[in-house]
Amino acid sequence: KLYDELIHVPLVVDVPGTEGRRIEQQVGLDDMPPTVTDLMDIDSPDGWQGESLTPSIVDGESPVDKPVVSVTVRGEEVTTQPIPRALSDGELLVSARDRDWTYIENVDDGSTELYHRPSDPTQQDDLSEAPTTEEQQVLDRFSAVVEDHVSLLHNRAEEQGDDNVDDDLG
Repeated sequence: KLYDELIHVPLVVDVPGTEGRRIEQQVGLDDMPPTVTDLMDIDSPDGWQGESLTPSIVDGESPVDKPVVSVTVRGEEVTTQPIPRALSDGELLVSARDRDWTYIENVDDGSTELYHRPSDPTQQDDLSEAPTTEEQQVLDRFSAVVEDHVSLLHNRAEEQGDDNVDDDLG
């Protein structure tokens, strides 16, 4: 679930009174709520992680170039319940990607994958097994990004209770 065919999707935003434009940089879903509140001239809550894309949408400024992090939970329970309700529903997989690279880590077993999308657009050649110096630098950088995100996820789960999901949603 963390490969390009599901992660790399276009974002279309139509803001009345603004000129249409294409933004080539990637952005994360965590940027959407701050963007919507900013466009509506409403302050975002302090706990939100993303950055408003309003300057990119309205003025054509390039968004901040940062790795985009994605998370999924994979396991037996998820096959019968397609939307994981808690981190404990299966194995936690986290990816970090930038313009050229996709890194995927199975947090539970420590396995990793690394793909250079310009030379391997279908993500078939895992470079994490015997990395070159450049690939090792990418692995190290993205591993730190994933580690930080996993810490954030676990802290939130502890604060909210790992299984604290609204029963009305199921």
